[in-house]
Amino acid sequence: MRFSEARRRATIGPVLETLWKCTVAHGEIAIPFKVIAGKTGEDVRLVGEACRTLRALGLADYHSPLVDQDDGTPRGAGYAITPLGNQVAAALFRKPFKAAALESVE
Repeated sequence: MRFSEARRRATIGPVLETLWKCTVAHGEIAIPFKVIAGKTGEDVRLVGEACRTLRALGLADYHSPLVDQDDGTPRGAGYAITPLGNQVAAALFRKPFKAAALESVE
């Protein structure tokens, strides 16, 4: 199956947002393509392309092997956001603070 260039590009944003919400920089928490695909609703092949694009831009890192936290066994490979990816994603996806919420803190 071939995907249009527009569909490929449209997948990058949701994948970056998922990495931002679900991973930690430096691979402390990384997730595989299937998990990202499940969270975004995108095809696993599109997720793979998006992750490789984000890696080329310095916004995501590839980590292998992932290790099961319960028993320490290897569980494949995955991607995690980078510090630069965190900054970009925060600028794109963080909701702005409301003035009323800030006033209630004072």
